[in-house]
Amino acid sequence: LALLATIWLFWNDWRSQGPEITISFAEAPGIQAGKTALIYRGVQAGEVISVRLDDNLRDVLVTVRLKAFAEDLA
Repeated sequence: LALLATIWLFWNDWRSQGPEITISFAEAPGIQAGKTALIYRGVQAGEVISVRLDDNLRDVLVTVRLKAFAEDLA
């Protein structure tokens, strides 16, 4: 029973995930992977999963995992 519950929880979490997108910013103060949420019209539509500099060290690339309902934002 515990195994079935665990499988169901993982499957439900996987099903609620949408696509992963990367957004480029000139600056990204305060954005942190795993802590910053993507808010669209007052609703949490995703979460920041990584923050890094581009190859030219000019822009900040923020990777966001959208929720399934927000995949049209991509």
